[in-house]
Amino acid sequence: MATYQRTVVQVKLADSSDFTDSPKDFLPDNYEPATATFRHEIREVTAVTGGTTIELGMYTTVTNIIVKNRDATNYVEATFRTTGGGANSQVLRAAAGQIIATGTAITLTNDLILTANTASVACDVCIIGT
Repeated sequence: MATYQRTVVQVKLADSSDFTDSPKDFLPDNYEPATATFRHEIREVTAVTGGTTIELGMYTTVTNIIVKNRDATNYVEATFRTTGGGANSQVLRAAAGQIIATGTAITLTNDLILTANTASVACDVCIIGT
């Protein structure tokens, strides 16, 4: 016998700060899984102050990159380009112990560059794509 489950997310919205309005159901569209075969890899990388390049050429597309800064003191910057961003590089900074997550398609020809602040920084890098 099959077991079915239904999840309903309920959000309380209000026009005032006392939340006197009644709760309203929020019903998102049905989830449709992607048809492509996605893969991911997780690497331990040391970002240096002069920049550490992570090549992305083995992917057809890269949809997301997640970088965890494992350092207790220094920040790390991730530099990359997105499709639609032209020649403009995107730079995201993760403070000590924090995470960077991209949410757009990454341009593969420019690779990902991790740059440490004042000393080398240990990072975990997860690359998701096809």
